[in-house]
Amino acid sequence: MQELICDEKNRCLLWKTGMEMSKESVFSWKMMENNRIEGLLPFEHYYIDNQNCFRYAFGTMQTVAEIMQGGESDYETFYFLCFRLLTALKSGEEYLLQDTGYLLEPDKIFWEKEKKEIALCYLPGQESVFSDSFLKLLEYLLRHVGHSDKRTVEFIYGLYDLAVSGGISIENLSGYAERFWQSPAGRDDNRNSAIKPDQKPVEEFQDGGCENCRFCLRFVENGRNDKTGIALYGKNAYELQGQEMAVGREQDSDLHLPYDTVSRRHAVLFQEDGEIFLMDMASRNGTFVNGDKISAFAKTKCRENDVIRFADISFRLIAAG
Repeated sequence: MQELICDEKNRCLLWKTGMEMSKESVFSWKMMENNRIEGLLPFEHYYIDNQNCFRYAFGTMQTVAEIMQGGESDYETFYFLCFRLLTALKSGEEYLLQDTGYLLEPDKIFWEKEKKEIALCYLPGQESVFSDSFLKLLEYLLRHVGHSDKRTVEFIYGLYDLAVSGGISIENLSGYAERFWQSPAGRDDNRNSAIKPDQKPVEEFQDGGCENCRFCLRFVENGRNDKTGIALYGKNAYELQGQEMAVGREQDSDLHLPYDTVSRRHAVLFQEDGEIFLMDMASRNGTFVNGDKISAFAKTKCRENDVIRFADISFRLIAAG
């Protein structure tokens, strides 16, 4: 027997399931218990009345349903929601979580707008059909689209068309979102295009500077990120080649920072009209300039000697000699 209770007073969800669980369910449960999985609500586990009980505290977070109550939402809201949702699903896939365990109802997806975080609830042992749940979520979002906003309509209807045509796989949906963000339809005057797939990896330059670029990031040694010396393979500076530098935990990032605190596609640094701008890609732990957290998907102008921090790893922006 399975039961889900929403305790509004204590701001938590309680999932009760039988003592006998499938091997797949137990595996998912232990995987969540022993790992911090990006985009999932943490839980407490206990036994009561011969049942496994999982308690998920969502605290002050709002639900997507509450966010959408205000009326039609804009493109940035829809894109952020879908992008972070798909990021969480990709993270769960890396930890071999079965897709049947996700709660994808609008009143069960939690949003912390101040921290720009979205959290999903994963129920080990839940028996649901992921494709049906995802389609229902998209149909809900379609009802809140402002049809005068061309970008929003193109994005969300394109995602829906892909889903109904049989493309409901996390890889397909994530690929669509990333391609749309880079396309002319997904751009506006307040941000630059997202990370390009054909970017070349950066190379180390000598202490005297780099001859072929104007700016570079030099690692800042401090007590918070002493571990990075190993991660950066002995390099302490990275040049901005061409127009963009992708920063993140993914191996194909121009500046590869393989740590759990850093998001897969964390931020992008880019040149425009001879100036340097930084854009956070809705990272989990934020991007900072001189200690101030910058907004997601917003162009932030940077100057020489600014200290740029990706989660807990800091660099200084310097001009090449």
